[in-house]
Amino acid sequence: MKLLLDTPIALWIAEGSDGLSSKVVDIAENPDNNLYVSAAAIWEIAIKRSKGNLKLHPRDARSAFHLAGIAELRSRENMPKGWRLSRIIRTTPIRLTV
Repeated sequence: MKLLLDTPIALWIAEGSDGLSSKVVDIAENPDNNLYVSAAAIWEIAIKRSKGNLKLHPRDARSAFHLAGIAELRSRENMPKGWRLSRIIRTTPIRLTV
C-alpha cells in the first residue's frame, strides 16, 4: 500500500518514537507498504525551525526519512509512475494517527 504521511507521523516513525500506536508501527514496518512524505513536509520543518518550534534541521529530517525508508515526493519525476499528488491525497486509504 502507498501511504502519504503527515509530517509529525513521518518524524515519529523516523525517530522510532515510543508514542506511536502498535497499528502505526505495524503499518510502517510492513515491507509491502511504501511510505512517502511530500516536499511540503520539509518546508514545514524549515518554517518550524526558523520560528524556534523545532530544533531539527530540514537536512537532518531528509536523512532520517531516507534511513527510515520514507521517500520524499519532490517532483513528478520522483513520484511513482501514474501518481499525482492530488490523487495521492484523495485516495490514501489510511490516515495514520498516534
